[in-house]
Order: sequence, then structure tokens, then C-alpha cells
Amino acid sequence: MTTKLILAGLLLATAAAADLPTDPLQRCATKATRGDFGALKPWQAAGYQTAITKGVTVQGKAWVTSYYPQEGFRRGKPTRSGIGVTERSAAVQRRDWQRHRGAYVWTQAYGLRIVEDTGANRNTRVAKNRGANIWLDYWFPRPYRANPVTSYAIWR
Repeated sequence: MTTKLILAGLLLATAAAADLPTDPLQRCATKATRGDFGALKPWQAAGYQTAITKGVTVQGKAWVTSYYPQEGFRRGKPTRSGIGVTERSAAVQRRDWQRHRGAYVWTQAYGLRIVEDTGANRNTRVAKNRGANIWLDYWFPRPYRANPVTSYAIWR
């Protein structure tokens, strides 16, 4: 009897996974909106639902760095946008600021954020040398030294 229950559970899990989209962003958004990661904040729910509704998919690779309080960016300190930095804050290079300001940005390594700040254009050259299309900067409450090249998408 126990073997039958285990097999039935495996079949259900396999069927549930088969129902998920293959695109990494769409898969993450689907899982997030159905509650797999727990309760979402309103901005997260809106961002993921918009990604699903608009059919947003991965757009390439991003080199993701971090900024944090020890660099002078303490929680709540307003950035160029006038918005205080939090765990929802991300930055793009200055030349892309007007185009992406207020947009949702998702990376496979760190999840969903909102573009609320800008950074140096020179980081794009470093990103390209690492095999990425763009550079993104995510705010963290503590220093975070991992700088992965990972899948990304940006949308409104």
C-alpha cells in the first residue's frame, strides 16, 4: 500500500511540473502567483501577474552586482529616483534609466525587483566581457559578493 501511495504522489508531482511553462521567468511567475513561495507583497503579485498576462520571457543574460548600506546606501535612503532603497530596489546603467525607470526586473539568480536607481555606464562593458547583455545592480541589506551572470527580463 505504501509503495502505491508513493507512486501516486510521484505521478501527481510529475504532472504538476509538466503543467509549468518552460521559460524560467514564466515558470517562476506561475509558481509565485499560485503561492509556491508563500505570500507575495502587492508589488510582487502585480509584477508577476503582469509578466504572465503580457507573456514576458527571458530576454538574455545580465551581470548582477549588489549595493548595500556599507557603500552608503542605507535602507530608506533616497536614490536618484527619490525612492528609498529596499529589497525591491534595482539599478540599471544611466543611459537606460529613462527607458526602464519603474519597470519590473527579474533575474533567475535573485528574483523580482523594480528599477528605482541608476549606476555607472561603464559596468555594461564589464558585463559584456563576462558574456552578459546588460548590467543590473540589486540592493541588499548586507554586503553580497556573488556577482552572477544569469537570465533576466525587464517589463512594464
